Amino acid sequence: AAGLHQRAMTEVYFSRVERNEEFFNVKKLGAFSDDLAAIACFFDEVWEKPSEKLKDSWQLRLLGFAGFCLKALGRLHEALGPMKANIETAVKQKNWMEAALAAKNLSELQLALGGVAQAEASSRRSVSYADKSGDTLRRTVARTAYADTLHHAGQTSTALTKFLEAELVFHESEPENYLINSLPGYCYCDLLLTQGSLSEALTRTEKTIKQAQNDPDAFGTALDQLTIGR
Repeated sequence: AAGLHQRAMTEVYFSRVERNEEFFNVKKLGAFSDDLAAIACFFDEVWEKPSEKLKDSWQLRLLGFAGFCLKALGRLHEALGPMKANIETAVKQKNWMEAALAAKNLSELQLALGGVAQAEASSRRSVSYADKSGDTLRRTVARTAYADTLHHAGQTSTALTKFLEAELVFHESEPENYLINSLPGYCYCDLLLTQGSLSEALTRTEKTIKQAQNDPDAFGTALDQLTIGR
């Protein structure tokens, strides 16, 4: 209300509410609705136009926060606006890591809404942006998202090729962990189960569970158990 949007963002919302990169409010409490209510005051036009009193980098992050929370609350159509704006803003700023993440998130949302062709196009953009960023994790995740959309589009052979390509990229950064895991690994196993490659999916999952023992990942382990159950 005092017009000190940047200070309120960095000193109150991000440092106290979210506890910086811990993202405490959403990751630990799951308080997506409360988080959305908190960030609404940082928009000039909800959820499309962040306040110009915020630095460019924070306007970008704010769009990402909004899209993430709206999607988590099941407000999928509302999430489309900030997610698309997030991509365009990131591209203008040449922030390729954020653009890659935003395009991947949009592709997942479009897939959930049944827009397979749109999801495929967005995930392809994610791969392009990730390659420009040079970040191995972004390049891996973007490729698995693209592969997953191809799988849903019925292009199973091409999807398999892209999953293998993602695994090669992943292996570059983590030679000791040669199998993609967590959500990317789950999507890969989903394709294998669809093809009837049950033993291969089971073998991969048993190995990724062992990989996670050195770096506990509750979400990834849960997905591995789900694959085994399937």
